Amino acid sequence: MNVAGMHFFKLRRGMLINSGSAFIFLLVIPATAAEEWPTIQERLLHITQTRYTPLRELPVLLKTGEKRYVLGCMHTPQAELYQGNWGAFSGMFQCKLIDLKDGADILQPVDEWGSTVTRARFYHYEVMGGCRKHQWYGHRREFHVRGMKVVLDIVDFVPGSTIQPFYDDYRFTLNVAITNDKSANSAWGGYAPEICRVDNEYIDKYGKLQGQVSIIRGANAF
Repeated sequence: MNVAGMHFFKLRRGMLINSGSAFIFLLVIPATAAEEWPTIQERLLHITQTRYTPLRELPVLLKTGEKRYVLGCMHTPQAELYQGNWGAFSGMFQCKLIDLKDGADILQPVDEWGSTVTRARFYHYEVMGGCRKHQWYGHRREFHVRGMKVVLDIVDFVPGSTIQPFYDDYRFTLNVAITNDKSANSAWGGYAPEICRVDNEYIDKYGKLQGQVSIIRGANAF
């Protein structure tokens, strides 16, 4: 085959182009995993919540206008009464982000997780107690999944002044930010490197939640 007489010559991973007396090799870069996830219409929300707030369903649309994801959040008192397709919610408050294409909660750490418990579940000591500022289990949770950055942030948390009213009544603001992140190649929320927890909780005379903080490392924290 006379390569010099050809306009171009294809190779397995690239292309040779005849430009005068020189040949230029162009590398064909395969599509990255990030390109598999569609672009969304970004959502930034500030939602007032109380223990009486029912299930909130927040749709996330693709750039094309197609409804692709739904964020659902619920408090434990309401979850105990709930009967529907969202399954179980636990903790003080929990959110799920469902991909309507496969019906999965994409905030779970891995595929076939086998549990409804994820890092999008919040306890009181994580939003006002000793774990409040923890990177992975504090009042702010961040996920990079399916081409999106998902932030769930509980702020302005107001409990009762004693431990019993604390469990019975509270209010807070849920800040939600779901934005495009083309570096978020994972199909699932992934594991955190450590867990923060508080034992022997009590509310002191100043109305502050106290307890013994423990950091658990070296396990597949979800």
